[in-house]
Amino acid sequence: MAVILCVAQTYGATWYVNKDATGANDGSTWADAFKVLTNALNALAAQNISDGFVGGHLILVTNASGSLATTAYIHEQHSGAHGNPNEIRSVGRMSN
Repeated sequence: MAVILCVAQTYGATWYVNKDATGANDGSTWADAFKVLTNALNALAAQNISDGFVGGHLILVTNASGSLATTAYIHEQHSGAHGNPNEIRSVGRMSN
């Protein structure tokens, strides 16, 4: 008898940052993106505390309509977990 074990990979939360977004400013979609990176980092830190630092969260940042000049301080609470880091990625095109 053969036993097949299937494990689905689980991904963490994703937040969006677009200085020109006109929606809810909650980071949930490109339309409702955070306008500044610091807000996304704060959401990520809160999620890390909530889920016990399992990591795997993603922040997508676009500057499709111009420069996204910002300074953000990355702290340990933003790092994720060993082998499952949180990521911040810059993207040129927005799609949801």
